[in-house]
Amino acid sequence: MALSKREMKILWLTGIVVAGVTLWQTVLGPSWDAYTGQQEALDSERAKYNANVETLNKRREIEDGFRKIEASFPKEDPDRVPEDAFSEDAMFAAQTILPGRVPQPGRVEREEIPDVEDYEILTFPITSVGELENIALLLKGFDQKGFLVKNLMITHAKSIDDPDLRLEITLARIVKVDQPEMRPSGLGLRRGTRSGVRP
Repeated sequence: MALSKREMKILWLTGIVVAGVTLWQTVLGPSWDAYTGQQEALDSERAKYNANVETLNKRREIEDGFRKIEASFPKEDPDRVPEDAFSEDAMFAAQTILPGRVPQPGRVEREEIPDVEDYEILTFPITSVGELENIALLLKGFDQKGFLVKNLMITHAKSIDDPDLRLEITLARIVKVDQPEMRPSGLGLRRGTRSGVRP
């Protein structure tokens, strides 16, 4: 039976649609997916490259920052262990900046620096009370002394009307790890085979 022109057009259109869908599913679709996947990977690598270039451009700034931190390391003093040197320096600074105030010291602790083998961090908590101006002066003095600040909390000492504020601050200092024989006896460490530090 002969098909009408309308039926022939419908048949041809159906065939074209089926052929197009088949071509997309078997050839064009997978190729497009592969292309978009490669573009995403390329964009990701380009972003990493740009980030690396930006880091390299900041190399001098990063090196200057490291030198400033390294310059803040305490001078080597064979007569004092690093923990004692740190606590004594911090307490002396606090009492010098705020004469008449006796800050309450905590205990010096050691912390490892992730992915860094040659350095550790000493932390030293101090609690003090003073008016806002004095607290600000103390914080500025700690910064000028090269102490790092790990934690800081300021609250009212007694009530909201009391001009005295309570400062709880944990100072930090980076120290270089030395060989075990360089460390005075009697001071244990959490770090495995390394058991000595020097400022």
